[in-house]
Amino acid sequence: MIAVLTEHYGGKWPFWLSPRQAIVIPISKEHLAYATEVSERFKSCGFYCDVETRSLTVNKAVREAQVAQYNYFLCVGAQEIENGTVTVRVRDQPKNER
Repeated sequence: MIAVLTEHYGGKWPFWLSPRQAIVIPISKEHLAYATEVSERFKSCGFYCDVETRSLTVNKAVREAQVAQYNYFLCVGAQEIENGTVTVRVRDQPKNER
């Protein structure tokens, strides 16, 4: 059954089956605390969520998350901290379709 699912989804697992559901990407090191808080909120709801802790540009971090097959990329910066929100990017959707 796993082989059939792997072939059907081509390694791009749906959210409910994915071992890498979401990743929080802080814009800079100053936003890391909020990124960790967001990740913990997701984990407390039963979802798998990582935090990008390396010093990468946002574009590079998003690209690496796409290659790693995360379903959602949650970007956080000063504006998101102020509003208590996140900016969501979806793995297979171009920017202009969100």
